[in-house]
Amino acid sequence: MKNPTSVQLHLDQTSLATHNDQQKSVTVEGVVVDEPDERDNYTNLRVEAGKLTIADQPTRTVKGLVLVQAPPLTDFRYGDRIRAEGKLQTPANTGDFDYREYLARQDVYSIMSRPRVSVLARSRLCATRMAVCLQDARQECHRANSSRTASLASHRHLARR
Repeated sequence: MKNPTSVQLHLDQTSLATHNDQQKSVTVEGVVVDEPDERDNYTNLRVEAGKLTIADQPTRTVKGLVLVQAPPLTDFRYGDRIRAEGKLQTPANTGDFDYREYLARQDVYSIMSRPRVSVLARSRLCATRMAVCLQDARQECHRANSSRTASLASHRHLARR
């Protein structure tokens, strides 16, 4: 009997997962779509794939999330555009835990373990977030100063009476 809660996967030619479990290494280009998850022996990067290159074939446009297990202590950031070279694999279950189903619920159907990974373009999200935080802090300081000035003026007015 089928598990009624299992996730059903519908693949087409543009789905990244159609290229899982091949003997050849592939190159995936995409964007890190979540904060990197640092582990002892690797760093998990959730990457939205955009391009796929297989040896001796033209680059093709693809879609789908891949969990890239990059080397530990590397400097990857949310929003970085990266290139990962390695083998695409279907997530394997370990023991009693259905890891494949767990990842499928997050729309992840491919894993790359220990690929070569490089940054193609650094995220500007960090700088943008910082600029927004600075602007918010300046506005808050301005509001606080305006409120303090108004309060002091009110106290001076009351003191003159």
